[in-house]
Formats: sequence, C-alpha cells, structure tokens
Amino acid sequence: MQRVRRVLLMSLLLLFFNQAPLTMGQAPPASNINNLFSIWAKLSLTGYTQSEIETTLEHVDSKLLQKVKHRLRLNVIQNLARMNLKQEFMTSTTQHDLTAVTNKIRMEIRFAGLENDRYLRVMIRNNFGVPLTLI
Repeated sequence: MQRVRRVLLMSLLLLFFNQAPLTMGQAPPASNINNLFSIWAKLSLTGYTQSEIETTLEHVDSKLLQKVKHRLRLNVIQNLARMNLKQEFMTSTTQHDLTAVTNKIRMEIRFAGLENDRYLRVMIRNNFGVPLTLI
C-alpha cells in the first residue's frame, strides 16, 4: 500500500513539474496571408474602397499585400467562371444582356475591393473576352 502511494505521489510530482502543458492552448494563426485576406475581405464587404483598404493596411509588407491581392484576383476569376460569364458574354444579343454581364463583373470586383486594379481587368479580358472598355 505504501509502495502504491509512493508511485502515485512520484507520478503526480513528475506531471506537476513537467514543462509541457496538460491542457491545449490556442493554436497560432495559420498564416499571416490568411489573416490579411480576411481583413481585406471584411473591409471590402463593409463598404471600404480599394484605396481606403490599402491606406488601412499601409503598415503591411508590400510583397505580402501583393500576394493577398493576387489571391483576391483569383477568387474573382473563379467566381465569374462559376457564373458562366464567358458563355453569357458570347451569347449576349441585346444591350440588356451585355449590361447584365458587365454588372456581374462590376459587382464581383466591388465585393473583392479591387475597383482600381488594372491587372484584374486584364485578367478578366484574357479569361472571358470582355473588352476593357466595358468593365
């Protein structure tokens, strides 16, 4: 009985003085780019323009900010592809059809907070064939 107590006491002391925590703590953020992407998306959905968002994030490294913008551009292209934008543009016969296509593009660009991004407009032209003058 005394031996069991000693073993139990020693094991409890060992656990108590062990450096590893017994409970799980909060995990560190996945990466800084995911955090910035979330911040950019949140600001754009609350109504901030691209220039306002860039001013807010001016303390961020420019290379990291360019990665976030590129990821946002790819999201816009993917969303427009899911909407069958190329098919709609090619089959548009009236001014109303063309206006509907350009409104979809403008809405996606606005929701992404990339209104002033020329590179995104060039990507849209290359992927969907919509002229830059219509965007």
